[in-house]
Amino acid sequence: MRAPLLLIGGVVLVGAGIGLSEWARRHPPERKVEDQEAKAEPPPKPKKTLSPDELLKAEPGESEPRDLELLQQGQATLDKAEQLTTNLTVALGILRTRMLASSGPVVLAVVDHDAKGTAQSVVRLDGHARLVTSRRGLSALTVLGELALWGERGGIYAQPAAQDEKPRSVVRFPNARVTALAASGDTVVAALVPQDFDPFSTDAEAALVAVSLSGGAPRPLATKLVRLGDVATDGESAFFIAGYPATLQKVSLEGGAAPSELSARADGPLLVKDGQLFFKDPSMTSPGVQKVSISGGAPTVVSKGEVDRFTLEGGQVVTSFGTTLTRQGGKTSELPGSALALVGAEQSTYALVRTSSGAAVFSLPR
Repeated sequence: MRAPLLLIGGVVLVGAGIGLSEWARRHPPERKVEDQEAKAEPPPKPKKTLSPDELLKAEPGESEPRDLELLQQGQATLDKAEQLTTNLTVALGILRTRMLASSGPVVLAVVDHDAKGTAQSVVRLDGHARLVTSRRGLSALTVLGELALWGERGGIYAQPAAQDEKPRSVVRFPNARVTALAASGDTVVAALVPQDFDPFSTDAEAALVAVSLSGGAPRPLATKLVRLGDVATDGESAFFIAGYPATLQKVSLEGGAAPSELSARADGPLLVKDGQLFFKDPSMTSPGVQKVSISGGAPTVVSKGEVDRFTLEGGQVVTSFGTTLTRQGGKTSELPGSALALVGAEQSTYALVRTSSGAAVFSLPR
């Protein structure tokens, strides 16, 4: 009899324990309820949408002293470039390089100092890599003759492409971030977005603005743009890719006029040469490189087939797809990895390539 009684007693105790646990779960102590309420996350703050006037609010620029400590860091980063064994000409060894820009013989690259991208250096590539400047928050780059121009947070900066020169702030947009630049003559065209803008957003919050290097108030060219991407200018008009899906548009640098469409589908880069605009056709049925007159008209095909990147050597198109670089006429070169960017210079095409060791820049003579 003892064993059955013990079994029955155990069952009763287990049942009582379960009941007490369930009662405790349903009636937690008031302190725990208070703790849970205290730990609850506050509701997200509603996103503030900037008006065009707020986004385009501008402050005058001024000359700045060189940051000698940051320049030393930049030179130390450049000295650590890992060299490659290859039959191609290495213009810049393995570094965290992420931008290329060129004008005539001047080719510039942007190199992150560390994996976090807290600081960057602008490096000139002309036989050997030379440090131009080191900055924080560099977001866009272009070249105008011998003048390096870059976007830094909400500012546009200029400096002759030599290290012994001082940078000059052309203009600052305190509520904006500069995402793309182009320049011709005395005019810089800039793409602006709010500082906390999501690049994948389809909100119409971007703006296009023209700035004179000789001073004066910035001129708004277009506002409330969706996914504003590459920009270009010939000194009279600004050209840009924007929209979802993206279109190629044109607007006068004088401002005050609505943009006009040059192509119903377009992808960057966007290059201007001899009155023609060159761009990628992103369609699945007829991919390739196209061109259209800056005056308008129907786009024409320049290069057929899949294209990752392209640039111009003189008036000739150079494309890359995978690890193959193709010049107009069919001449090909094999790269040690896929091209992240291509720019054309007077005597060579420069390719920023993702290799198995990291990113490097190669010079490929014509």
